[in-house]
This record gives sequence, C-alpha cells and structure tokens, in this order.
Amino acid sequence: MSYTSTNWRDHLVQYSNRYTFVDNGDGTYTITPAPGTVTQEGTPLSAAKMNNIEQGITAHLADLVPHGVLDYSTELTRNNGVLTSVIEYIFGVKRAETTLTRTDGKLTSVNVKKYADDGVTVTEEFTDTLTRTDGKLTSVTRVVS
Repeated sequence: MSYTSTNWRDHLVQYSNRYTFVDNGDGTYTITPAPGTVTQEGTPLSAAKMNNIEQGITAHLADLVPHGVLDYSTELTRNNGVLTSVIEYIFGVKRAETTLTRTDGKLTSVNVKKYADDGVTVTEEFTDTLTRTDGKLTSVTRVVS
C-alpha cells in the first residue's frame, strides 16, 4: 500500500471565536460562525483523511516488525500470581517501567517511569494514588516527580 500524506493547512480567519445567534422562537437558537475575513481555508477534517493516517501507520509498523526494525518486548513480574511490574524495552533498551502496589489485594498506586534512549535516565515519572471509600474507587491523585 502506498501512503499519500495530507498537507494540512490551518483555517485562518479574522475572528476565530465569533458567532451570531438567532432566536428560533421555540426556546432554541441557531448559532452561525461569523469569522470575518478568511485569509486561508483550512484543510477539512474527515474520516477519510483520519483513516488514511491510521492505515499509513499500520502499514508502516507492519513493514517494520517482520524485518526486525521494531524490536519491542515486555517483561512482566508477578508475585504470587499477581502482576507487580511491567518493563517495556525497545531494541533491548528499557524505555518504561510501571510498578503496581496493592494493599489487601486492592490496587492502591501505580508508579510510571519513562526512560531516555540510554535506558537509564528517567525523563518522566509520576505516581497515581487510588483512594477507595467503602470498597469503591473515589479518586485518583497524580503526583509528578
């Protein structure tokens, strides 16, 4: 499959958020954009254009995997049959590590570390803490390190 890219263009107008309202007399209104001068027509967004992107990515990945260009692996660690961590590797280099913590069998926190190309330097880290009330999840709090 040959991929044809789209040259996306911004829709440039004098007033990007200006509208006119017409009272329809039945409790509803008709809202019509009033952009003023259009200096550049934007590329229309459509399912066909978005599907073209999806198909292009899928075809490209399908080409990479059989040729060994994309070397992705995952290491799962379990404790007594319960998943405790997931480490993701690309080309044998650690790129992400997720640690799951449970209390009384319930997931209480998820720590995620993302690594640079060297597999050592942490580029992003955050911990999501799950709070339950009467056994039901009531909130998730993210702390970025």
